[in-house]
Amino acid sequence: MLFKINKMKKLNKNVEVIVANANDIKDCFEILNEKIDRLFIKSQNNEPHGDIIFMNDVCKMTDAKRATIYSLVHYNKIPFVKPEGTKKLMFSRKAIEGWLLNRNIE
Repeated sequence: MLFKINKMKKLNKNVEVIVANANDIKDCFEILNEKIDRLFIKSQNNEPHGDIIFMNDVCKMTDAKRATIYSLVHYNKIPFVKPEGTKKLMFSRKAIEGWLLNRNIE
């Protein structure tokens, strides 16, 4: 939970609202903004997702099959990010480029 619920107010039998103070709401928005910023980083060259790339991009960069990349992820042999609450794998283009320079795909 992002903030403490101070009070629940029932408007009618089907609708309840959370009553929170302004500081709690501000803190909630700051946390959400940080999470959004991390997911949608813009790079200097204004690529849609900046440095963030996805499985298909990694397969193209490495000439590897999806199954190979999934195996490397499973054994933590390739740098990746899996945001909490999602099944989507994300990768940093710079991290993958560095990994390719230092290691061959097995």
